[in-house]
Amino acid sequence: VLNVPPMDRMPERDRPVLTGTRINTASTSRYRHEGNRVVYHVLNDEYRDAITYMREDLEALPDQFGGLARLSRDEQLAYWFNLYNVTIIEQTMLNYPVHWINRMEAHGTDDNVFDAKILTVEGQRLSLNDIRHGIVYANWDDPRVMYGFFNGSVGSPELRRSAYTGDAIWQQLDSTAREFVNSLRGVEVNNRELRVSEAYDEARVLFPDFEADLRIHLR
Repeated sequence: VLNVPPMDRMPERDRPVLTGTRINTASTSRYRHEGNRVVYHVLNDEYRDAITYMREDLEALPDQFGGLARLSRDEQLAYWFNLYNVTIIEQTMLNYPVHWINRMEAHGTDDNVFDAKILTVEGQRLSLNDIRHGIVYANWDDPRVMYGFFNGSVGSPELRRSAYTGDAIWQQLDSTAREFVNSLRGVEVNNRELRVSEAYDEARVLFPDFEADLRIHLR
């Protein structure tokens, strides 16, 4: 994970055209230099295998100690974040290069990567959306949990350089939340209008009175 320092809240400008062509295959997002990212183009076979092994080990982990119910709630939350994040990294790696994460199909399937049942935990087939919405959002009502999910896109809450742990999870989420809220891809004021990432709409269930609760949260 390439650690990117905090931005100055100034959107990136388009690069000047210095040759006779306007063809540009690089990201043109105004927020392209915000947030940590994975440098997929330098991952060799050893790294790719390690990421797959990590995902497989996390899937099998609950069976090694009698099930997730034996963990504390904080440890369970850390587990779901780590499994979700390594899976989206693996899927992006297998499909690289990827231009639109939301349109990406799970490797070897015709299903959207977030809807495909590509994981098995304690005998249950799960999708990434099952983890995010059906497990975490359904069982933890703290808005900070939305920041634990890295979805692979420039506009996502950032991917931390260290795994989530039960002991430190709320401090880790606080740090990730501060980075996102104080970035332009998270919150921006344009022509006196408050614009927020669509990630907040996707986590709407965490903000019962959406507009009022979200403003309190952002402050």
